[in-house]
Amino acid sequence: MIEITWPDGRVTIFDGTIEQFGHKLDECWRLDKQEYQTRLLFPGTQWEVAAQKDIDKVKESIMKDKDEYGKNVLERSENFLRTFDYNLIIGKTDEETREIASPLIKNILA
Repeated sequence: MIEITWPDGRVTIFDGTIEQFGHKLDECWRLDKQEYQTRLLFPGTQWEVAAQKDIDKVKESIMKDKDEYGKNVLERSENFLRTFDYNLIIGKTDEETREIASPLIKNILA
């Protein structure tokens, strides 16, 4: 899940893993933060950003794993997030955003 704050102050949540919680990806992959919290979080759940130490622990676990796929996906994902030009999708519809980002994201999972 990625939280993006746009130049106009809007906050959008991109969640490419939403299907694992029973939600339809094509309906919920990109939502305003308020809508994400209202529609998708369990009642009473607090919005919480993972502590850096927890993030580091997960990364360390992935990097120690003998499975190279996880390591490759992690490295490619981090590179994508660092280098993607988010200006390309400002103001775009879901469909336009998919057309722009999908080919790039497929490279992460290849």
